Amino acid sequence: MDHLGITTANVVGWCLAGNIAQLVALRHQSRLKTLTLLCTTPADARIRGISNEDLILYSKDPLGTYVLEFQNIFKNRFTDNPMVNQFLQTIQQSHCNVDSEAVMYHIHNLFRFDTSQTLEQVKIPTLIISGKYDITYPPEQVELLHKGIEGSSYFEFEEAGHMPFLSDYE
Repeated sequence: MDHLGITTANVVGWCLAGNIAQLVALRHQSRLKTLTLLCTTPADARIRGISNEDLILYSKDPLGTYVLEFQNIFKNRFTDNPMVNQFLQTIQQSHCNVDSEAVMYHIHNLFRFDTSQTLEQVKIPTLIISGKYDITYPPEQVELLHKGIEGSSYFEFEEAGHMPFLSDYE
């Protein structure tokens, strides 16, 4: 931001970037106008019952998680649904291979992340968003952010999972 001459910004963080956005808000709050946290939580992966092995399996087939999630969202409208096929193509086209060491570093950090005891320090307008069918960050986990950040607003997309901007874009 300094390099670009930006003094303050509206910050939006989705998934892991939501973890980063929480840290930015806690460390550099004066630089933020607003904060939006989308499908993320204040605590590490263990709170969701996820093991290190689960994350390793996910890293080998991240698209498989989205298939399961879209099955939950679209139920009997899943098979041969052109929207689902379009969503999966969009995800697949935007997916890139990541070095395995980088994936393992990320997985290790997912088991050390915890802002739950410091969220009360966030005093800027904050919007917390979840997707009802998010199997990566279930709504009850995302809601912990809302409970921790006084005065925050919370919204749950009723027909969305981990990517409400894709599956419930309207």
